[in-house]
Amino acid sequence: MRCLELIAEDCEAILIGGLIKASANVSRAGVPGLGDVPLIGKLFRNSQAHRKSSETIVIITPHIVGSPGDTLQASERDRVDTAEGALRDFGFRMERKLDWPKAEQGR
Repeated sequence: MRCLELIAEDCEAILIGGLIKASANVSRAGVPGLGDVPLIGKLFRNSQAHRKSSETIVIITPHIVGSPGDTLQASERDRVDTAEGALRDFGFRMERKLDWPKAEQGR
């Protein structure tokens, strides 16, 4: 068994290929009895060889999901930023009353 370790960013697709399956079949058809006669049997039978190969490709796209509270705070922060931007466009000045956690203020 082989192991594979990959590092990917959020929403970055990973393609894993090389899972190959090959098969070979030989089929024989002919007139019963006459196809088995030496020398002339080839006139009464038919043989066909079939080879088939298929490759499986797996595409994985990771989506990093935070806790529901993180998503809600990000959504609220976006709405406040949008509203502040709209008010600034009309000449209003606002003093930020909401205190986001320090790790999230740089977003």
